Amino acid sequence: MSKESAQNFMKMIGEGGELQDKVKAAVESYSGNKTDPKEVFDNVISPIAKEKGFDITFDDAKEFLGIAGDGELSVETLKNTAGGFKWPWK
Repeated sequence: MSKESAQNFMKMIGEGGELQDKVKAAVESYSGNKTDPKEVFDNVISPIAKEKGFDITFDDAKEFLGIAGDGELSVETLKNTAGGFKWPWK
């Protein structure tokens, strides 16, 4: 269920609008280590997801986005990604 939750939450962000703006602003204003994607996710994105009723982990998000250990997106993920939101990790 958490992979499905990650998919639904990420889709909502990818559609743009208020949620995307909220996530962008929260990431930009985060004063912690922005180069650590797990830290950013756990401290910024996860709380916003919980506010919207989604209980997802960093690993759920990585799996959904097709991010390998090296931070690269799979070709399939790139084909399916829409919108202009740039996640705080590669």
